[in-house]
Order: sequence, then structure tokens, then C-alpha cells
Amino acid sequence: MLRMHDDAIYATRALEAGALGYLSKASAPEVLLEAIYAVSRGERYPSADVTRNLILATEQSGKSDIESLTPRGFEVLRLLVRGETLKSIGAKLGLSDKTVAHHKSAIR
Repeated sequence: MLRMHDDAIYATRALEAGALGYLSKASAPEVLLEAIYAVSRGERYPSADVTRNLILATEQSGKSDIESLTPRGFEVLRLLVRGETLKSIGAKLGLSDKTVAHHKSAIR
């Protein structure tokens, strides 16, 4: 995956979902080539900046608030950050307004 986010939560979720590589867009072109070769050999390849953030997140005691969200709660948070309304989030995710409001409450 090549993403603009180098936060540990995005990388962790991508790697847990089966991604073999995770690079931020700040990575140098040479790093992208290294990652392509490593992944083609079946190896995992998080870029150095992502690895640093993963290590820092691991060293923290306990989980951060965002890491304690369920996958659905994280999706609701992502849509809320984009400015979506509870009604539009419900429609996109196939949830009732009340369920989306519950996720919003849990996020707070």
C-alpha cells in the first residue's frame, strides 16, 4: 500500500488485513522499488517512517483510544472526519441512524 498516512493505526490495520507492504507517500522512489522487490518475494516491507511509528506505538503502554475502536467504529470515525452526516454515514454503511449515533458516542 502506498498511502499519505504514516500513522501506526493505518499501517497496523493494513498489515493485519493482509498487505505485505506499507509505504507513506513521503518515501523516496528508491524505497518504493525496494518494497516492490521485497513484496514480489513474499516479504513484508513497511517503510522506515512507518516502522518507526509502529515501534513508537508498540512502546506506549496500552492501546491508544483510536486503536480500541472496532473496525466499524473506525469507519464511522473516518466518515465523520470527512464531514459526513449521521444519515449519510448510515446510508453508506447500511446502518440505522441510531447505530451510527451509538458509534459516534463511543468515539467521543
